[in-house]
Amino acid sequence: MMGSDAIADWFRYWELLASLIKGVAWPITVFMFGFYFRKEIGEAIPRIVKFGAAGVEMSVPKQLKNTPKETLSEEVISDKYLENLKDPVAAELEEKNRQDLNALAPKAQSEREDLLLRALTVQQMMKSFGIAYSGIFGSQIRALHSLNSRPIPRSEAEELLSQLKITTPSLGQFSIDDYMAYLLNWRFVQFVGGKYSITETGREFLKFILDNGLSEERMN
Repeated sequence: MMGSDAIADWFRYWELLASLIKGVAWPITVFMFGFYFRKEIGEAIPRIVKFGAAGVEMSVPKQLKNTPKETLSEEVISDKYLENLKDPVAAELEEKNRQDLNALAPKAQSEREDLLLRALTVQQMMKSFGIAYSGIFGSQIRALHSLNSRPIPRSEAEELLSQLKITTPSLGQFSIDDYMAYLLNWRFVQFVGGKYSITETGREFLKFILDNGLSEERMN
């Protein structure tokens, strides 16, 4: 997938070409641009809403609207996982886990099971956060930080979104319900009594971003 920097690079190239050949050789410009950036264009075409000499306007990538229920309820305890590991890195990790588990031998069986269940649960949450991070907007991460300070009434959230649209035109078609749906569906935010507020899961997600050194500077 082409990153935002790459997209910006070939858009700047396009604008340079357009200015150099301005109107006189418009078909040649289109051909040259299409030839040199055919792969990148193929990836970005679904998001292009306007294309011309004045520039290129792209839509916001669609966010997953489904809840993380499917991710969190995915079967993780199954006989299929007893098959031999073909990935040497996975095999090495499993051996390390086995050694750590053996070090717990003095503990009662019930305690060992509790530890294993907790470790499994934590890993499921980390996977869930990783998937959520892959589709979240940078402005939504900033919204979570704001909500971490205080609940925000719906009317104020609508005003904040209107201000955001000025600097991020690609969000122009988003209503406050569209914009908050991703955070609500992932249960990072709740809407109670006419106010949005962060959940404990939302706080853990922010901690996940910080602990893993992930960038909060994302598109939109």
